[in-house]
Amino acid sequence: MTNVVFGRHQLKPGMAYFTATGPEGATCGDCKFLGYRRKSSAARWDAKLQQDVNKTYSVNKCAKFHALTGKHGADISARYPSCKYFEEKDTSKAGEGSSA
Repeated sequence: MTNVVFGRHQLKPGMAYFTATGPEGATCGDCKFLGYRRKSSAARWDAKLQQDVNKTYSVNKCAKFHALTGKHGADISARYPSCKYFEEKDTSKAGEGSSA
């Protein structure tokens, strides 16, 4: 059995696991977990709806990190080598069909 030692250069805040532990050549930019929608912390009154509304916005963070820890980590660069939780993005477009 081999002991794997991870170096400091493989620690990236906000990533679900060490960098370069995913598939060879894959990056965070190729992963389905990069980026998700987050609710704003401050609700505002919407007169038309007659209720408080929390807006949502996109963040460049790891959704797997959020699922594992319940915290919003640091922003992740799409160029980071992927981690062991890497899952390929679904690149097929909805409604795409053969056009003649």
